[in-house]
Amino acid sequence: MKTRALVSTTILLCILFLLFAQKLYSQKMPSSIPKEVDIGVNGIFISDNYGVGKILGDSLNLLKATTHMPFPHINYVNKDSTELLVLISHHGAYKYEFSEFRITKFNQPFREEYTVLSNVVKFTTYKGLSLGMNVSEFRKIFGFHFYMLPEGDTIEYVYQLRDDENSPFLEFYNMPIYYGNYTFKNDQLIKIEFGFKYP
Repeated sequence: MKTRALVSTTILLCILFLLFAQKLYSQKMPSSIPKEVDIGVNGIFISDNYGVGKILGDSLNLLKATTHMPFPHINYVNKDSTELLVLISHHGAYKYEFSEFRITKFNQPFREEYTVLSNVVKFTTYKGLSLGMNVSEFRKIFGFHFYMLPEGDTIEYVYQLRDDENSPFLEFYNMPIYYGNYTFKNDQLIKIEFGFKYP
């Protein structure tokens, strides 16, 4: 009889723990995400230091801020070393909490500061954006609320969400500005940048 009660109590505690953990994790994601906003790349989410270790494991090599990059960051390249993902952490953030994401073509000499993610063929954002997409595909995902900034043979699509717009999304993350910058050349997406501006 005591064994049965102990098993029942253990099962009940496990169920309560799982419900609590699910509630805790769901609080890390906003209830609604504006159409023009992206929140992650390949399962790594903005301002989520909890999930980063699960995705990246022991390959976390946080680099210190430099004159070239004023914030701590991590550089990853995909399986065939053709794309670069830079995860940027703001000063004062939790360890491995990233507020900005950048994806570009990788065409530099390979150095120690780059970590290869051998299971990633292509970096893809939460909303499904990846390098090489055309403007029409981009607009199907994000819509038309972007400023266009032509410069030479490139066009940059720029989006900004500010806290003066009473955004529940920004309120959830307690951040003043979200930005998205997407650069196209010859109708091909060559650079993706998005995240929170440093307050």
